[in-house]
Amino acid sequence: MTTKATRSPTIRFAAVIAMLAIAALSIGLAFAFLTDSDHAINNLTVGQTDVQIEEDFEPPASLDPGNSFKKEVSIRNVGTGPAYVRVLVGYSSNALKEALRIDFDDESWTSEDGESYRYYLSALYPNDSTTPLFTKAEIVSTVEDNQQATDIFVYAEAASAIDPKTGKLYETAPEAFNALTKEES
Repeated sequence: MTTKATRSPTIRFAAVIAMLAIAALSIGLAFAFLTDSDHAINNLTVGQTDVQIEEDFEPPASLDPGNSFKKEVSIRNVGTGPAYVRVLVGYSSNALKEALRIDFDDESWTSEDGESYRYYLSALYPNDSTTPLFTKAEIVSTVEDNQQATDIFVYAEAASAIDPKTGKLYETAPEAFNALTKEES
């Protein structure tokens, strides 16, 4: 007579639990090997680009040819980051424009055509000022109508010197302003 071994229900239950535990552990280990995670904290700061025109002006005694007067114009970066600066100089009349000769600084400033914007060649850091765009004006011919307004207008603009795509300085002021214009389009 042969006897058949019987297993108690408790042993069978323990064996099933052990197999489930091994399967769960295997799945967990496989998942751990096949996945990865990481985190990073990015601190973003917002900068402000702002400039201020600084002027030292001594009006001329008269508008007679040969007279010159002090008009020293520079730009200060009052923003929070580096900026490139450009300046547009205008006149209250064409007669005044023709009658004046202004001593523009062509070493630290550049103009594509001599008539439009003049760009400061270096990036301007916070609280720094440009070299003067000009320091004096000379009356070289008679202003046709002395009663006309005789104003020289100075308009300044600034663009961030940092390329937001690369985090590096633009190479030139026109490049920074062109990028700004493209972003607005």
